[in-house]
Amino acid sequence: GSDAIQQAKERRLKSGEPFNNLEFIQCDAGKMPGIWTDSFDLVLIFDACHDQCRPDLCIQEIHRVLKPNGVFAMVEVLGSSNVFTDKATMGPLAAMMYGCSMFHCLPVGSNCQSALCMGAMWGRKRAVELLNKCGFKEVQIVDTPFFPINLMYCSQKI
Repeated sequence: GSDAIQQAKERRLKSGEPFNNLEFIQCDAGKMPGIWTDSFDLVLIFDACHDQCRPDLCIQEIHRVLKPNGVFAMVEVLGSSNVFTDKATMGPLAAMMYGCSMFHCLPVGSNCQSALCMGAMWGRKRAVELLNKCGFKEVQIVDTPFFPINLMYCSQKI
């Protein structure tokens, strides 16, 4: 949290570049500042939406803060939303991925009374359904060759 923000600020200063349009902020992803409505061209999440207690609120907020035609790209763990299918297609890797989800992602994402408890292996079906429910009607799924255990979900605010 705040340690990462502090390190990022220090790295920016050490780089010698002014980065006048770069700011590091820590806030609740499910309740971002109201003044951010229709403010951003691009929002990225890398392998973290499934760790939110309420990923639905996070995605709704992202939709709100994007400008019209703004783009949301979310990298998430490769999965189908079906354990049997994942085991058949991923083999032993599926056991490791479900194990990581069970012992890290689910406890982290279950830490409030209203948690949705998605976990890392929520998969394509659930991710696309949630994106659609939160206002992103067209979702493009893109392979991530540099991250073979992930997929990228890209959508635009219409």
